[in-house]
Amino acid sequence: MKITTDWRRHLHDIRTQEIELIFSACSPRAFGEGLELGAGDGFQSALLSRYVAHLTSTDYDAAIGSLPSSPSVTYQVGDAEEVDKAFPASHFDLVFSSNLLEHVPDPVQTLRGVATILKDEGITIHVIPNVFWKLSSIALYMPYRFATLVERMTQATRMQESGHQPVNNPKTPRPRRSFLARQLWPEPHGVSKTNREELRAFSRSRWREAFERAGLRVITISRGPVASGYGFGFDSLRTGLRRLGLASEYVYVAAKAGRTSPYETFFRSVRAGPLGRAERRS
Repeated sequence: MKITTDWRRHLHDIRTQEIELIFSACSPRAFGEGLELGAGDGFQSALLSRYVAHLTSTDYDAAIGSLPSSPSVTYQVGDAEEVDKAFPASHFDLVFSSNLLEHVPDPVQTLRGVATILKDEGITIHVIPNVFWKLSSIALYMPYRFATLVERMTQATRMQESGHQPVNNPKTPRPRRSFLARQLWPEPHGVSKTNREELRAFSRSRWREAFERAGLRVITISRGPVASGYGFGFDSLRTGLRRLGLASEYVYVAAKAGRTSPYETFFRSVRAGPLGRAERRS
């Protein structure tokens, strides 16, 4: 019996929704030079490259280096906390990341590096899980454990994830949890030490402050897709929750402090479109 959906396919579906929502007002190749931080398996890179003349996609995991580059996309190993050492100052029109900053030990340092390599008229976009996602991951943890147990018991051969499996927090070693703790609640998703700490870490106010400390001006904060993090599917339910105004992640669009970007018009116009209810912040 299979209860959960195929995780890779589910994750790719969410990443596709992100790109479609964020860049709905952008024309193809709207940006010249682009940088993606935390590219993972490279799936989202191909989607993002539609809007960038040349995209450099990086990831901390060395496996990114095995992906074949093309004239429009270059893959390379890179540390998000050291982007200002790897790339020239004022070089990129767009710097993008999805579900990366919560895994970085010092996100302010990363964002300062982003501000350094961003052109004065450039835009940076970061998709970050929010409090609703964290509450959902806690509430659905036991149902997920039960579902995977049923799947294992009812399949003659236990299904194994195929392919390379990246480590979410390579710079943050986790202490081994007790057997009871592993059954009752998930470990923190990002670099936070506890789930309670992570709830605070996923707040909009925390991230607004991080952007401002890094010398970036937040233009908009918009809603992303709804997802549990477990791959249950329930597409119609997720769509309905989003129509009610809920989201599992926020999209932070920012520019250099004290600078005005011509790209702002793309994302300000989205406020009344698919992203809906964007928060004004200028």
